[in-house]
Amino acid sequence: MISFKKIYTEDYELKNYPPVIMHTSSFNLFAQKPEAVYYSLQFPTNQEFKPSSRKRVSLITDLHEIRSLMLRYEQQLLSDTYNIEETSFYELFKCAKYDYFHNSVELHPGMRNSAEMAAEDKRLITTLDKMAHKNFPDKCAFLKGCIRVSTK
Repeated sequence: MISFKKIYTEDYELKNYPPVIMHTSSFNLFAQKPEAVYYSLQFPTNQEFKPSSRKRVSLITDLHEIRSLMLRYEQQLLSDTYNIEETSFYELFKCAKYDYFHNSVELHPGMRNSAEMAAEDKRLITTLDKMAHKNFPDKCAFLKGCIRVSTK
């Protein structure tokens, strides 16, 4: 049986790091040990309402704007202004943590370098055969503008 690992390492001659294959997953805040999920601005999975309605300046600027917006939402929703303490929406902002990653050297405040991801989530450097690798593809397109959702 031919494996993805074999195809990428032998056929594509991927040498510097093992292939990282991301799959879809939902974030379950109420699971016993919720695993982090990742959302890439390079590979969006949400439906855009009208893509032509806005000009993109840069991916890192978009990531910065999303972070700023999320911080404002969190502050407003947790301030008790809207009386939503007994809702799952409130719990999400109370318990979920958002980290913003980019592989640029000129990161905006509050953003982190994509290279830090693997140190905090060993799943990203562990292959299907349970082998841990030291190299991580922190410059790949998926990680250039990536949001991690985890628990606080």
